Amino acid sequence: MTSMPTDLAGETGLPEEPGHKPVLSATQRTRAVILLGALLSFVLFWWAGRIFEIPVHPNHAASMLQQASPAVALSVTAMVLLVSTVLGTLIAGRIHYNSGLLIATLGLTALSIRGGTMRDVLLWANGRWPQRPAIFLKMILELVALFAPIALMWLWLDSSKISWLGRPETEEEKHERSWPHVAAALGVQLVVMAAIMLFLAMSDGKKQVLFSLILAGFFATGIAEAQFARARAGAWYWVGPLLLGVAGYVIAYFHPHDWATGNLQDTFAGWARALPLDYASAGAAGSLLGYWVGAENVGVLLVFTGRAAARGA
Repeated sequence: MTSMPTDLAGETGLPEEPGHKPVLSATQRTRAVILLGALLSFVLFWWAGRIFEIPVHPNHAASMLQQASPAVALSVTAMVLLVSTVLGTLIAGRIHYNSGLLIATLGLTALSIRGGTMRDVLLWANGRWPQRPAIFLKMILELVALFAPIALMWLWLDSSKISWLGRPETEEEKHERSWPHVAAALGVQLVVMAAIMLFLAMSDGKKQVLFSLILAGFFATGIAEAQFARARAGAWYWVGPLLLGVAGYVIAYFHPHDWATGNLQDTFAGWARALPLDYASAGAAGSLLGYWVGAENVGVLLVFTGRAAARGA
């Protein structure tokens, strides 16, 4: 029979001391620690944004390309991301080995919130390159630059041998990595995430875009991990939001309907309504959360995959 899914904290949650009933359960303590770390990371990014003027025009310049020095803005972002990951790992590393990166990517939303929407970026770009939507190609470079430190830290944490980091025994840890299955898992992640973004990202409003990306990353990665639990694809789930952003910007470049007005209306506009900062923060954070649930609480997601009966047989 299929076992009941464990709690989200599961074996990775903060342990309860024997002999007395704690005020907070393991799940509640886990959530509190993650939220505390995310709040600290958010403050660090917000403070760095104010000190280094990222964005240079608050609420109207959410792209790194709009900053006085894009290179400096990207370097500061990478450094704060590294610091937040280290602090987050010290705070919550016992819960899960990539808790620190989750905390850092949640904090990165501060820079996105301080900026504006895709419409603001497109109106700014139209004043510089009115003949063609070159801004979309430039945003691909920005997206890659933002994901580079995230990918490096994701891969390093996955392979790290630090003994005290929380590494629950999951199905994937019992098998060798299968690259064809890794590719299949990433394909599922990308397709599901793309479908959810088309349905949810109906406008470029900041709250709607961030919420859509977190949900899309969560469900897409969770389903992919549940379907390919033995693939050991956990180190590569940053690829999904990166590729979706690239695909959205490429399509928008070749089909730039109403881009000059800042109002994208193409069939696949939902993929391009999110800024690179949105993908790197909410998209990555949602994917990390989805991996946790997909790897450690597969039963939660079986209802979405149609495999419950097969597993219970």
